[in-house]
Amino acid sequence: NFRAMTGRHDLLDAYPKFDAYEQIASQHPALSRVWGEMTDGLKIFLSELEMGAA
Repeated sequence: NFRAMTGRHDLLDAYPKFDAYEQIASQHPALSRVWGEMTDGLKIFLSELEMGAA
Protein backbone atom coordinates (compact mmCIF):
# COMPACT_ATOMS: atom_id res chain seq x y z
CA ASN A 1 0.00 0.00 0.00
CA PHE A 2 1.42 3.36 -1.04
CA ARG A 3 0.38 5.10 2.16
CA ALA A 4 2.29 2.66 4.36
CA MET A 5 5.28 2.60 2.04
CA THR A 6 5.69 6.38 2.03
CA GLY A 7 4.78 6.86 5.68
CA ARG A 8 2.24 9.49 4.65
CA HIS A 9 -1.19 8.13 5.45
CA ASP A 10 -2.90 11.23 4.03
CA LEU A 11 -1.04 10.96 0.73
CA LEU A 12 -4.01 9.84 -1.36
CA ASP A 13 -6.92 11.29 0.62
CA ALA A 14 -7.77 13.53 -2.33
CA TYR A 15 -8.27 10.39 -4.45
CA PRO A 16 -10.89 8.20 -2.72
CA LYS A 17 -11.17 5.78 -5.65
CA PHE A 18 -7.49 4.82 -5.42
CA ASP A 19 -8.06 2.06 -2.82
CA ALA A 20 -10.82 0.49 -4.91
CA TYR A 21 -8.60 0.61 -8.00
CA GLU A 22 -5.77 -1.03 -6.07
CA GLN A 23 -8.09 -3.88 -5.04
CA ILE A 24 -9.37 -4.40 -8.58
CA ALA A 25 -5.88 -4.25 -10.08
CA SER A 26 -4.48 -6.75 -7.60
CA GLN A 27 -7.16 -9.30 -8.57
CA HIS A 28 -6.48 -9.13 -12.32
CA PRO A 29 -3.38 -11.08 -13.48
CA ALA A 30 -2.00 -8.50 -15.93
CA LEU A 31 -2.92 -5.46 -13.87
CA SER A 32 -1.51 -7.11 -10.77
CA ARG A 33 1.85 -7.42 -12.47
CA VAL A 34 1.81 -3.78 -13.55
CA TRP A 35 0.73 -2.71 -10.06
CA GLY A 36 3.60 -4.69 -8.56
CA GLU A 37 6.08 -3.10 -10.95
CA MET A 38 4.80 0.36 -10.03
CA THR A 39 5.18 -0.49 -6.34
CA ASP A 40 8.72 -1.77 -6.88
CA GLY A 41 9.60 1.38 -8.82
CA LEU A 42 8.19 3.58 -6.08
CA LYS A 43 10.29 1.78 -3.47
CA ILE A 44 13.45 2.38 -5.51
CA PHE A 45 12.50 6.01 -6.16
CA LEU A 46 11.83 6.71 -2.49
CA SER A 47 15.10 5.12 -1.38
CA GLU A 48 17.07 7.15 -3.94
CA LEU A 49 15.20 10.28 -2.93
CA GLU A 50 16.17 9.66 0.69
CA MET A 51 19.82 9.12 -0.25
CA GLY A 52 19.82 12.34 -2.26
CA ALA A 53 18.37 14.28 0.65
CA ALA A 54 20.96 12.98 3.10
